Amino acid sequence: MRKTMKGNIMLFAIVILGLVSSTQSATPSFKDNADDFMNVGFKKTLRRGIRIQDFTKLEVEARPLLMVNDVLSLNKNLVTLEIKAVDEDWKLVTTTPSMRGGVYKWTVSNLEPCVNHNVRIWFHSLDGSQNFFMYPATIPAASNEEISASGYRPHKPEDVKVSDYELGEIKVSWTPSSCANMYDVTYQKVAGGKSVSFQGAASNENSFIITDELDSCSEYEIRVTAAIGDEYSEENIITFSTPPETNAVERLEPIMQATQNSLVSRWRGFEKLSCISEYVVSVCKQGAKCSESQKVERDDSLQFIEFKSEVNLEECSEYTLNIKPVHSEVDMEEKEFKFRTKSNSNENVGSMLFPVQAEVDDEQMVTVSWNQVKCANHYEVFQKSNEPEEEWERVGTTEENFFTKKGVPCTEYKYGVKVTIDDEESDIVDLDQSIKISPALTILDHPALVIEEKSNGSMTFIINNSDENHHCKVEKYHIKYHTEEVYIDPLTLKDGKITVSVPAESTEIQGRIKFYGYDLWTNWISSDSPLREKQTGGTIGFLLPVIIGSVIAVLVLILLIFLVLQKKKSQVKYDTEKAKGTTEESKKLNKQMDEIINSEKS
Repeated sequence: MRKTMKGNIMLFAIVILGLVSSTQSATPSFKDNADDFMNVGFKKTLRRGIRIQDFTKLEVEARPLLMVNDVLSLNKNLVTLEIKAVDEDWKLVTTTPSMRGGVYKWTVSNLEPCVNHNVRIWFHSLDGSQNFFMYPATIPAASNEEISASGYRPHKPEDVKVSDYELGEIKVSWTPSSCANMYDVTYQKVAGGKSVSFQGAASNENSFIITDELDSCSEYEIRVTAAIGDEYSEENIITFSTPPETNAVERLEPIMQATQNSLVSRWRGFEKLSCISEYVVSVCKQGAKCSESQKVERDDSLQFIEFKSEVNLEECSEYTLNIKPVHSEVDMEEKEFKFRTKSNSNENVGSMLFPVQAEVDDEQMVTVSWNQVKCANHYEVFQKSNEPEEEWERVGTTEENFFTKKGVPCTEYKYGVKVTIDDEESDIVDLDQSIKISPALTILDHPALVIEEKSNGSMTFIINNSDENHHCKVEKYHIKYHTEEVYIDPLTLKDGKITVSVPAESTEIQGRIKFYGYDLWTNWISSDSPLREKQTGGTIGFLLPVIIGSVIAVLVLILLIFLVLQKKKSQVKYDTEKAKGTTEESKKLNKQMDEIINSEKS
């Protein structure tokens, strides 16, 4: 009896252990109303007393022990959550849920609020088997208005690239930012300048074409920003350089500092040619071989690119600095910049001009000469009237040691010279004596005798000085007529008119002028010359024959054209009448034919 009872007890224990073992090894299964024990939604936050939703965070609450059928087999410490955005794979939420009163709670951050999401929970049994429960409802994306109102800030655009499009236009493209409904593209020259911005709606291409003409060989900064509503992402900033033109070296304005035997040159490489990082530079003496070229690289930590000559240069000599930009895609032109090495002299520069001399010839040409000064850049020649308190007036610049200019008759000037060496000017070194210019007495400089009036045995005339001698003062007139010869003081005349008695109106009058301060007389001028009669017509008198001749020529030309057209018209008329038989010859011939026919009939 006792054995039978003991055996039954053991059998019952075995059955119970089997049932427990069977329960603990089963794959988790779920109740039909398991979703009643889950709650999924966007996190709600209280801000300034207003409850708003944070569409970047999802809160998931579940009661796992109420969702499964076999609680005893459930590993309560191994319940995990996965979330899936549209068109993406499932992602495990690695954060551990908080557990209070049988409620498991997860907060999932950094969601894209503009896409739908799905949620599922994985349940694990004690023996390692697992199964998931799919939350039956899809969490819908928030609207643009909801996202904008929530203060959501989109992610910055990634993979911004710049490429040549066509016809010099630039294409800017990027990887789209989730939820952005607009992009802002801003570009500006890195070296400074106007900033240009464009806004465009989000599209599948996510690119923008810069159609404005960009400066060649310039570096630009491009910023691309995503936006939704009034919220903007961080900027994604890149730089790019436009290719140079072949003659872009013309932009360079090097600052050259030459000594007696060397040169240091600097130029703003980044500001002027930001697409060039390397130059080939050489120094060439005029008429001689150039020095070996040197490579000069741009250092962006410095404002200027600097070149120093390595070879000793000759003093006060003309050189050129040859600069050639180097670009990987464009063969750039080279440009020469002239410079001059300085003088090694410390003497008084002005004293080196002595002696300064001047002379004038019979044609009033003044030649000023001086001693040639070594290393002189140029000379400046000055003159001033030989009167107190007169100022020097510059009359010319030359690189020779002489200067020639036309003098003004009957003037007296002093001349001086200034020399410039290494851009430093000397004082004016002048002559001790002044130069006096004599009157011009060539055939072109004759005075003019103009007859004013002839009447009652007298003749009134004026002797006009030549334009060349307008500075010359008349001392006396020497007049010859008939058998008379007189000298007349101009101060005794009224309006310069001279009246003499002549036996006849055809009497020839001769005259000449002596100028004050000079023992010279002009050539004789006669009343029989072409200028003897007073000219009252002025310019009109000169132009009138020309105008009349031109009018006659035009009239003759019109007459010729008329005659030619008339002849052509008559010929056409004659041919027409001849074809119709109405010309005079046709009429006569027809009449004769009629007479012949009538005579035959009779």
